[in-house]
Amino acid sequence: MNLMRKINRLIDQLSTDRPNPDTILNNKQRDRRHQYIMACATLILVITVQVFVLSMVTLNSIEDAQQNTARAINRINDNRFNNIWGFITQAHLAAQIQSSAVRDNLLDIILDKYDSPDKMEYLKDELENPKDTTDIARIFAAAISDKYMYYDTNYNGMYIIVTYSIDNQQTAPMGYIAATKNSAAGGMDNRQYDALRLASAIKSYANSNLALEYMLNIIYGYADNSIPFLQADDRGALPVMIKGMTKQELYNAYLEAGTDIFDNLVVSAAAYIYNRSDIFGVPDMTSTGNIINNHKIVIVQRFRVSDMLNKYHSAYMREYDLQIQNLLTEVNNSIRYKQLILCVLIVFWVICVIVTVAVQNSLARKLELDYLKYRVVGNNELKPKGL
Repeated sequence: MNLMRKINRLIDQLSTDRPNPDTILNNKQRDRRHQYIMACATLILVITVQVFVLSMVTLNSIEDAQQNTARAINRINDNRFNNIWGFITQAHLAAQIQSSAVRDNLLDIILDKYDSPDKMEYLKDELENPKDTTDIARIFAAAISDKYMYYDTNYNGMYIIVTYSIDNQQTAPMGYIAATKNSAAGGMDNRQYDALRLASAIKSYANSNLALEYMLNIIYGYADNSIPFLQADDRGALPVMIKGMTKQELYNAYLEAGTDIFDNLVVSAAAYIYNRSDIFGVPDMTSTGNIINNHKIVIVQRFRVSDMLNKYHSAYMREYDLQIQNLLTEVNNSIRYKQLILCVLIVFWVICVIVTVAVQNSLARKLELDYLKYRVVGNNELKPKGL
């Protein structure tokens, strides 16, 4: 009887002191598992936010570097264009001086050769019926034969325009090219001179609209402060068509084509016999402002801009190219470094996510094993001995 009471007290004691394994799991293990999951999710979220912020900062710095570089290159190109325009202005002044000197010498020769009213009438007939064999044709050719700027080429030489229409048609601009650097001696009659009519010469250029504006300025000097230029075609297709004979239009074309635009650019400076009338005293315009088709003699010195730059400013031009190249090299190195940082951040984020998920899965498996362990051990401990 006493033994049975002792056994019952022992069972009651074990039942009271030993918690149920399901209670252990509910109170401890399952709560801890949820805590681990929340901790891992929070860690991944924190890492993701940090990596995202750093990545955005890096991307913004790359974009800023590209924009700053573009602005810096634009400033360099603007400075280069303004300096080139300054070189063109100086060269145009030199061309103006040379054309004026040739004009003065040519005028002295003409006045000495045609020194009477009869001879002046003969000069008018020669100007209206151009041939290589006339006295004035030989005088024109001799006056410009050895005159050029920078290089002895067609587009760096001189030519002479006579503003008289060969076929007497009232078309503008009226006149013909009376002499060029390559004027042939003998054999050219007025039919062959038709090819040198200004209208035909203008149409021969791909950018004929610009050539027309250029020729009007050369003949009539309607824009005294402008620098007459046109686009030649002898160096292949034009990179960009210049839309007007102004600095701004040239600048717009330069922005599209770069310095290649100067390969085809020809600048001219004109001098006149005389400034407001022709050599026979006939005015250029009537009192009402209408143009008179008189016998104006125009001496033109021209030069190709690229030839001028290559001869005197090639080192200066290379300096601009070197500045741009150094700037691009520097910014490309900086961008590559920042792109590497961005890749490292992405790889770091991927590794952190993988490690965190792996740790969380490992903890979950461990908790499941602990649960099974508690159930097996707990059940065994609750079994009466000897059963």
